[in-house]
Amino acid sequence: NAFTKNLNLERYRSESHKAIKLRENLKGPPLKDVEHLVECIDEYTYDEMWRILDENYGGPEKIINIKTESVLRLKPIKKFDYDEVRHVRNILNSYQTILHDNAEAMKSTFYMLNHVKCLLPEAYLFKYREFQTNQRKPDNFFTYIEWLDTIWDVVKHSHDIRKGYEVIKTEYADRPSKTTLSQNAPKTTLFQNEGK
Repeated sequence: NAFTKNLNLERYRSESHKAIKLRENLKGPPLKDVEHLVECIDEYTYDEMWRILDENYGGPEKIINIKTESVLRLKPIKKFDYDEVRHVRNILNSYQTILHDNAEAMKSTFYMLNHVKCLLPEAYLFKYREFQTNQRKPDNFFTYIEWLDTIWDVVKHSHDIRKGYEVIKTEYADRPSKTTLSQNAPKTTLFQNEGK
């Protein structure tokens, strides 16, 4: 089971400990579906939790189909801004987790690799090819993810700088300027008592 591999639950010996760990890693509707079972844990709880989850959400095949559909629904990347790159990167990284035993994903002819390459503007496709050849990496899905991670680092850094600049700009906008301070300062002279 893909979920079990990701959580590495098999390292726990007792079924009750596995049930507790599984519960800790669930949220939303899946958690609600099995929460009642965790109130009184016994040696059958873990298997029953998985029976309910598989029944409601399908097994590994369903997870593969959902992740594949999410990649196929990606729209072409246009702006290469923070939100766009983050969204694509998150979906592709999630998809990558199901490819570990897939020999096709290691090939340059893998249909999902060609699909995600088509999402790129031509200039970025050249950048990917340059990265791949300079790093002497094979042209495959995993190299593409590695390249996208480097793009993400640059985009995230630029985003952080821009956000920092906006914070500084806002802080200075709220402060009175030197001109405002001097206009509102009380009028004093060096010799205030003169003329009295």
